Amino acid sequence: MKRIKQHSDLSFFCLCLLLLIAKSGFAQDGASAAQPAADAAAQNPANIDESANSTVIYNADSFSQYNPVTASDMLDRIPGVSLRGGGPGSGRGDRGLGTGGNLLINGQRIAGKGNSARDQLDRITAAEVERIEIIRDTSGALNVRGASEVINVILLASQSRSSTTVELVNRLNHDNTLETGGSVAWSQQVGNFQALVNLEARPNYENRDNREVRLGPNNELVGTLFETNIRDQQENTLSSNMSYSFGDHRMQLNALIREGDHPRPVRRDFVDFTDAGIVNRIEEEEVNKEESNWEVGGDYEYSFDDGSRLSVLFVTNNEIRNNVRERYSANPAEEGLSKNLFIDSRQERQEFIIQGNYNFSITETQSLRVGIESADTQLDSSLLIGSSSGSEPASASVGGLSPLLSVSNPGTKVQEIRYEGFAFHNWTLSDRSSLESSLVYETSEISQTGAVNKTRDFQFWRSSFY
Repeated sequence: MKRIKQHSDLSFFCLCLLLLIAKSGFAQDGASAAQPAADAAAQNPANIDESANSTVIYNADSFSQYNPVTASDMLDRIPGVSLRGGGPGSGRGDRGLGTGGNLLINGQRIAGKGNSARDQLDRITAAEVERIEIIRDTSGALNVRGASEVINVILLASQSRSSTTVELVNRLNHDNTLETGGSVAWSQQVGNFQALVNLEARPNYENRDNREVRLGPNNELVGTLFETNIRDQQENTLSSNMSYSFGDHRMQLNALIREGDHPRPVRRDFVDFTDAGIVNRIEEEEVNKEESNWEVGGDYEYSFDDGSRLSVLFVTNNEIRNNVRERYSANPAEEGLSKNLFIDSRQERQEFIIQGNYNFSITETQSLRVGIESADTQLDSSLLIGSSSGSEPASASVGGLSPLLSVSNPGTKVQEIRYEGFAFHNWTLSDRSSLESSLVYETSEISQTGAVNKTRDFQFWRSSFY
């Protein structure tokens, strides 16, 4: 059996304990407190631009001393700021598109769920960033709602530019085996057309060696267990983001495909101490995992002459998680292995979401966004279990063992059809305060078919104030 030691990820943690002092309220008499010269540029208000009381602007020059490679590196240097959906593939479990997280790029939200906010920033080189705006206010001009702070990454204006970023990852395992992965990101802009393409191969190996000691009621030694659990995986991801604008029209298309199939062999060596003597036995498992997902999302926006905007967004995705596990047992004194357990677990999730919304001004200080969203979410799952101790006739569907019909599930489909109407009202009360209120009505039908057939309907209202 191939043995691959668990890798150790090299992670850097930066503890930011300095508080960012805002201009408002601290120097009303015109006097300003002196800032220590040793403060970091990205944390020192003297090195940033505060164009509004609720917005802090970090110019690209503020991060030059840190030699950032990507926009994500720049954001990591800003204290007290976090992204919604920061991890890879984050957001697939959220219901619907919602109000768009808290990340904007050039003032526009990203129509995607598997394409996480952190992934987007990893594909933008630091040389392309003009500034990062941290908006702690509510406004009808924003394309997201319900966030205490919004991160708006502004890229340099240019008629044409191109960049390529290459990142290599080397991991040294405990057995001195070197594993290599990496990513290549290509960015291109020609006029009003922009494209980002990223290809990543990420090693995700793991080797766990577990030891257990079993003790009896009188603290006597009953047995020991030594287990080796290996995950031999490499995740391959291809993603792209494209946008085009002309006149009052703007379009965006995002796509992602990820594959991470891998085996996971397990071996257990048991030693049992009995009155008859020492008993040795072995268990081996062959586990084959199938993991893949893809996603396509896009949006179209039209801006009217009066400043109002009409937007249509959609996302469709598919995710597969299959797991086939076969367990064998053996006596070290005998030859060959005997299969005693078979588990076939399959799961496929797919989703299609479309949302339309209209944003317009009521007065100079008030704006309203109204819209509707429709989503179709489906989950297909099955579970087949076979055992050598079952009473049913052997079946090839459970690896030649006896099927356990009482716990097996040949197939169940759960589907939710959901409609959501929403209205967001923004009111600027003064230069220092604003109010966002929302009202959402949701109706949905959840149906289950297969071994059990059942349907339920739900309707409810949600309101919020920020």
